[in-house]
Amino acid sequence: MDFGKILDSWERHQPLSKPLKVESEAEGEKKISVPQYRKGTVKGFEAQEELDLHGLKRSEAQERLREFLKDAVDEHLTRLLIIHGKGLHSPQESVIPHLVRDELAHFPWVQEYGDAERRLGGTGATWIKLKLQSIDKV
Repeated sequence: MDFGKILDSWERHQPLSKPLKVESEAEGEKKISVPQYRKGTVKGFEAQEELDLHGLKRSEAQERLREFLKDAVDEHLTRLLIIHGKGLHSPQESVIPHLVRDELAHFPWVQEYGDAERRLGGTGATWIKLKLQSIDKV
């Protein structure tokens, strides 16, 4: 399966028909794991790139987030920070934080993610670790 097909599947929010597999000469065949939400922060986390989604509508935020993640994969980045706010000024339930976590849960190269340290925005931001070592092997 090529990278384009994987991203197309992710964008449609449909599960892939078969688990993705990574071939490694030393270890044989391994399944790519599902992205994991990790409660708690990563001490000393330093992002290589940041994306600020404050003030955007859901559709705008979703488009920018997907573009940001694709670009990060292309640039072989591994540590990202998404600043989305806490939704305190939303008329109802906060939308963008939930959108971000839902997108990350479906993006195939997210290894893990969670709430940022307080100095980086706390629950108003999400740190992401990408697993890029698998891209060339899929």
